[in-house]
Amino acid sequence: MSAERDFSSFQLGDNVHELAGGLVPEIAERLGIALSSEPNTGELGQLVGAIGKNKVLRDNEELEAIDRDTAVGFVECSGVQERLNRALWTPEKRATNANVDAIVISGGVANWQDRTADLVAHSPAYHKPVYAIAGNRVMSTATEKINSNIKEILEVFGRYPTEAEYTGSVIVPQLVETGRWVLPTSYPTGNGDEIADRFFEDNPGLLERKLVFARVANAGVQLAVQMRKAARKQAPDFDSDPSSPQVFVMTDSFPLAKTAEQESDPANYQKGATALRQVALTAKMLHEAAGGE
Repeated sequence: MSAERDFSSFQLGDNVHELAGGLVPEIAERLGIALSSEPNTGELGQLVGAIGKNKVLRDNEELEAIDRDTAVGFVECSGVQERLNRALWTPEKRATNANVDAIVISGGVANWQDRTADLVAHSPAYHKPVYAIAGNRVMSTATEKINSNIKEILEVFGRYPTEAEYTGSVIVPQLVETGRWVLPTSYPTGNGDEIADRFFEDNPGLLERKLVFARVANAGVQLAVQMRKAARKQAPDFDSDPSSPQVFVMTDSFPLAKTAEQESDPANYQKGATALRQVALTAKMLHEAAGGE
């Protein structure tokens, strides 16, 4: 049953209201949001917005309705901070060097890109090519301004880089040093859906391939669902066979901040309230990926 699984061990098509022992309805109740008996995209979107409207997680206002300890408990229960190596369809099928064709990484805030590079450098798909895609958002958030790489780029060039510039100048060289082929591509937009669409338009051959989407804990499933949706615009049958999946998810694990001091160290700790938004967003995207309205 869905209630016996969480947001790391789910099977695509599970009732997201039931995952992690009914966690999503419990969060909604704490925030005063009424959910229907069955999940729907509109209500799940409302829940995401109630926790935080900004996709740059730490730019959201403090969540007053749920305290730190409660938020940490909810996130730990959810499983979103767990390390993943699984097919989007089922957790039993894992990405290996033998059964996948390429790795795809996307941009993001500096800490996310740094962690993703480390994840891919040590991934089980050692010899596979890497597609590194990113957009034109300028990297000047609060957490980015204190990132050592961003500080050096600012000092040398006198401005903050875009996500694509950071990917090309910092992330790609790290991965090339591991002996991989890496193809960086920059897109003139900061919209993730547009980047996903353009990626598969530019690389139609990948629609026949098995792909690993690598990202940090609590965001890997979302990237995989987003990219799968874009691929299906080009090829509706993409990743349609659970017995032979084309979409795999790979993430690191990351500790939750349990004190104010740890919350002020985003390079090493995940703030509970921001991860809570990722729980709701993961629920929404999994519901949609399974064909839910």
